[in-house]
Amino acid sequence: MVTRRGDALMLTLFFFFLSPFLLHFIFLLLLLYSHLMFFLLVLLFLLFIYLFLFFLMSLLALCVFICGFLYSSYNTPAYHSCFFFLYFLTTQMEVINSQETPDQQKTGITRVEDKYLIDEDAVVGRGAWSVVKRCTPIAPYEPPALRPGMKVVVKIIEKEYLISLTKGNVERAMAEVKREIDVLRHVPAHENIVTFLEYIETEKEFLLFFEEVQCGDLCEIILQAPEGKLTEEKAKHYTYQTIKAVLHCHIHDVIHRDIKPENLLVSDDDNIKLTDFGLAKRSKGVCTSAEPRDLLDPVALCMPYPGAERIIGKRVVCSDVIGTPRYGSPEMFYAKFTQTYYDGFKADTWSVGVVTYITLSGSFPYSAAAHAPEKEVFRTIMDTALPEPPGISSDALDFIQRLLNKDPHKRISLYDALTHPWLEGVAHPRGSVTVPRLIEKFPSLEVTEVCNVFDKEAQALHQCIRLLQRENQRLRDEQEKWEDAVAKREREARGTSTPRRAETPSGGSRVRGARTTAASSVMRVGSPSRTGVRPGRSSIAQESSNGSTRRMSAHRVSARSPLARSAASTVRRGTPVRAGVTTPMRSGTPSRTTGRSTSTTRGVSRPTNGVTPSTSLAHRASTPGRTGTRSTTPSRSSVLSHVTSAKELQIGETVTYKGYRAIVRFNGPTAFGAGIWIGLEMMEGNEGTNDGSSFIDKKQYFTCPKGKGVFVRASQVKKL
Repeated sequence: MVTRRGDALMLTLFFFFLSPFLLHFIFLLLLLYSHLMFFLLVLLFLLFIYLFLFFLMSLLALCVFICGFLYSSYNTPAYHSCFFFLYFLTTQMEVINSQETPDQQKTGITRVEDKYLIDEDAVVGRGAWSVVKRCTPIAPYEPPALRPGMKVVVKIIEKEYLISLTKGNVERAMAEVKREIDVLRHVPAHENIVTFLEYIETEKEFLLFFEEVQCGDLCEIILQAPEGKLTEEKAKHYTYQTIKAVLHCHIHDVIHRDIKPENLLVSDDDNIKLTDFGLAKRSKGVCTSAEPRDLLDPVALCMPYPGAERIIGKRVVCSDVIGTPRYGSPEMFYAKFTQTYYDGFKADTWSVGVVTYITLSGSFPYSAAAHAPEKEVFRTIMDTALPEPPGISSDALDFIQRLLNKDPHKRISLYDALTHPWLEGVAHPRGSVTVPRLIEKFPSLEVTEVCNVFDKEAQALHQCIRLLQRENQRLRDEQEKWEDAVAKREREARGTSTPRRAETPSGGSRVRGARTTAASSVMRVGSPSRTGVRPGRSSIAQESSNGSTRRMSAHRVSARSPLARSAASTVRRGTPVRAGVTTPMRSGTPSRTTGRSTSTTRGVSRPTNGVTPSTSLAHRASTPGRTGTRSTTPSRSSVLSHVTSAKELQIGETVTYKGYRAIVRFNGPTAFGAGIWIGLEMMEGNEGTNDGSSFIDKKQYFTCPKGKGVFVRASQVKKL
């Protein structure tokens, strides 16, 4: 055995050391017999031959050594160790190759500009057009805004796939990503928003680097809860942080437009982190300005959140339906149906209300199907009263009712929501938020002492403001009760037996007197900032099991609201007038007039969501370069000259609803809403939504083909 190994080693050394001497000897012979003018050419040629032969002889020597070693050690531990070594060497070479060619390897580790190593197998999540993976910065590089101990993930957006989603429109595809990057770079860092580090654009991909939040999202937290919902204290904690994150975006001219539990991550210290700005919109200069505001400005000091004073009287005008429909506000769908606009700030507020409702109940407030069309979602919202989540406090119920007010003009703002009694236990006093910023700007002992005194005074000030807001709300509630009582007495004095209700099945909006003449329905359209227009009042009442009426909440409904009631004969701007065509909403949702009112935000004239219920006004209104057009849409005698009562309608009778023929199948009270309801089987049109059963209480009130039944009020029906 020893002799064989020695022979193999000697043979290897002979080939390894003898080859250079042989090449030198050949080189000298050629040099002696060659002409001097070819010396350089021969020298280069022989150098190449020398290197090639040296490599070949070295490889041959290695092979001889391995063969001799294997021959002498066959079927021994050394034999198996050699093959294990070769296997290990091959594996390491594959890892090195995967690092050196990231565009050719789709698994393993990818190196990005000597800054990051992306773990291709560590997929954290997936989006509509992106995938999120874990990555690690390569020392000594430190990404901007990286904190000690922070882990990093990368959002990978493939350009080819993004272009395919936009049907080959390259400019639009690139604009989508650039818009998200612009928003992320614009919004300053915040404790409740995922930290954006930087982005890198390669030939095939956009790479967006964020901090990693490891405890999942709010949706997972809710699903893993024992009862499928959170405790009120935990929901309060998450809601407060969500409002702060969204309000921080609003202050810096950004609306998120996709607020939902899946986009609210929960960190390991149990704090909310708002993420996914892929659908966000930035409106430059709405709230921000070039000059910084004084921290001691009296108006700023009275606000419950720093910078919230910049939002007062401002709005971000939007016209597109975007985001997840089940979290969308009703005015967003209405704007699409009527080619109008809505306020992005108010739409985000509605989404926050939906998230809060889900945390408290474990279900959606309005039970539209997960993939229901926008028309059905809008109908569900408008025709359904807000269900009361069981087992929650009165303050929590009032809080979600104010956030989910269907009238955007009366919906509570996010900065006012911070002072609501329900959040009193988790909301930080304003003084403790402002003082650190003052001390940071003016670092001195004198300023610190003054700030400590100011801190106590500011907290006392905001406590007084909070109490004043509560008393102010109580005063408004009492005023609405008094106005409702006055309106009731006036109806009784006029002998009006059938009050007119807004469109929520529970009678969620206030009861109005029936209109009998054209003059009674004439209203003026005003901008949201216009004064002198007396808005209507509304209140929500619920009947308890013993028959007594219990007040649930109160809110005011303006006649100029995009969700207010209007006449059925108005004409939508930009929509050709067609016989028998109406808006795709239930009666009670306003149609567009030919005229538009405008409101000015920062000197820009924009159409409002105002509507004109009056047909006479619709006939007079016009747009520049265009005269007013009379509507030919069938209506209830132009302007209701007679309001149909439930007593006049018989089962089996043929009537018209929104200009379409229908048959009365049901006439009576229901469990899903107050008052008398009429069940219709639609013979024409596409206004039907059910088969005679209510998706609210799951009760079958009459029978008809699926998608042909609809529940309406008698005042919405016209007899033939």
